[in-house]
Amino acid sequence: GNFEMLFFGTGDREHPKESVIINRLYAVKDKNISSTITENDLVDVTSDLLQDPNTPDIQKTSILNELETKNGWYIKLDENAGEKSLSNPVVFYGVVYFTTFSPTFGSETDICFVGEGTSRLYALKYQTGNAVFNLDLTNDINGTVISKSDRSTLIGSAIPSGVIITFIKGLAVAYVGVGGGVYTPPLQNTKSIVPINWRIIF
Repeated sequence: GNFEMLFFGTGDREHPKESVIINRLYAVKDKNISSTITENDLVDVTSDLLQDPNTPDIQKTSILNELETKNGWYIKLDENAGEKSLSNPVVFYGVVYFTTFSPTFGSETDICFVGEGTSRLYALKYQTGNAVFNLDLTNDINGTVISKSDRSTLIGSAIPSGVIITFIKGLAVAYVGVGGGVYTPPLQNTKSIVPINWRIIF
């Protein structure tokens, strides 16, 4: 379509132990409209019905039509208490990468105590919010299965950085700083941008 897309997650970095609010990951089409966009204008893809084999084809078609006509999608981070997005996402080769943090609840009276917590990486198709990679090997009973649980994977402890993509000798490499170490996310493609040349004829 003739528009750009904005990707962002919600979460209060000043209150990383907060656990009541259900945060979200958003993908919003920037169509330069004059009215305010609300969640009613987006598709709730939290359940990932498109990758559920039990979803009827007619329902999948309806969801795809909604994704085409509405102004984007969102995912509720409702499976881990206090999970929140505290870093900027990045898009590379059609995959949007988010990192999130879920706190470990220890001494509630110590405002500085966060605990190690858990860090997750989300790798999603930018148009639909579907899982891209086979990140959950526990559901692969008969071969490779890509489903809702493959959207994210645990990558360590503490608050993670966002995904940083760089190029080394012409090949893309991704990094996430987490828990005093580095996690390397999978990439859909490692090629660098191909330059396009042209000439002007007078």
